[in-house]
Amino acid sequence: MKRYVVDKASGTLYVKKDSIVDKHLRFEGKVRAGLFVSFWGDVEAEEVVLSPGCFVRGEIRCKNAVIGPKCRFSKVTAENKVVVFPKSVGNFVEAKEVLLKEGCFVGKVKADLIIVDGKAVVKELEGGRIIALKE
Repeated sequence: MKRYVVDKASGTLYVKKDSIVDKHLRFEGKVRAGLFVSFWGDVEAEEVVLSPGCFVRGEIRCKNAVIGPKCRFSKVTAENKVVVFPKSVGNFVEAKEVLLKEGCFVGKVKADLIIVDGKAVVKELEGGRIIALKE
């Protein structure tokens, strides 16, 4: 049974929910992971979108990344933008622009522009501009 689907028209790899990807994943296009997907290796793509509850043991390397709620990751390195949603836990995020939503926990963030939207726990911030929003 296949645990992934490739849409050649849009250039997207869909990983089905509750899947376990036990090797490094490299894809020329977008990677979209369903609920509770576990990646035991690295993920490399143009764009990575993780649904709620995903786990990435390796490193995420991409142009843009969206880390869904309640995800766990070790390191995200993106060329452009990273969005980390609430209750996600990670060690390191590096990109040009990083948006941290309320309730996420990140060890270190390194970016040109860091936007913290609400109450997020970050041990170390390193960036050109840091904006803290409170709604």
